[in-house]
Amino acid sequence: MKKNIFLFVADQMRSDSMAHRGNPASITPNLDALVEEGVSFENAYCQNPVCVPSRNSFLTGLYPHTNGHRTMHYLRREEEPSI
Repeated sequence: MKKNIFLFVADQMRSDSMAHRGNPASITPNLDALVEEGVSFENAYCQNPVCVPSRNSFLTGLYPHTNGHRTMHYLRREEEPSI
C-alpha cells in the first residue's frame, strides 16, 4: 500500500494553541484527529524569522541565504528544487 504524507504548516499558530497539546480552551477536533493517526512534533526550529524565506528553506532543503531568499520579496523560483 502506498503511504500518503500530509504536511500541515500553519502560519502564526503556537503549539500550545491546540487541544492535543494540552490547551483546555482550544477546540481543534479536526487537527486532533489528524494527530491521532499521524505525528505532532514537540520541537521545531525555523531557519528564518520571516515566513517566505523560512518556507522556501522548508520546501527546498536549502538555507535561506543559499539562493538569496532573505526577505518576503524573493519567492521560490521554478528551477529550484522542491519537495
